[in-house]
Amino acid sequence: MLLEARAPQGIESGIKRQIGGWIGQSQKSIVRNQRNQNLIKMKLFVVLFAGLAMALAAPQNPADAQAQVLRYENDNIGVEGYNFNYETSNGIQQQEQGTLQNAGTENEVIQVRGSFTYTGPDGVTYTVTYIADENGFQPQGAHLPSK
Repeated sequence: MLLEARAPQGIESGIKRQIGGWIGQSQKSIVRNQRNQNLIKMKLFVVLFAGLAMALAAPQNPADAQAQVLRYENDNIGVEGYNFNYETSNGIQQQEQGTLQNAGTENEVIQVRGSFTYTGPDGVTYTVTYIADENGFQPQGAHLPSK
């Protein structure tokens, strides 16, 4: 005859609760680890993306950083307007003048006219002429789309 040993009912349910608690904690731990891994992956992605953005934002032509101002003229006429121009050693040039239009009226505005020239990364020299007035900024250039 075999004797069967049984734990008292209170102990058995306590053991089941304990095992259930361990399983629950284990499942929570697995979920927590998955969240941590996802967080680590997300942070790694952000760091890599930031590095890529910095690399792309770096100056593409280091010679431009060494450019010298060859000519600079500035004439501030006061409320009547202004005039300036400059040229740099890397081929950038700009001329601009601003004049007061409709002085003393409620439609008073400074009209700006100018142009700038630069050499693009493709080696082509680009020129943009522009007017800025009550109608907004209006650039024109052979490389720009026309209306």
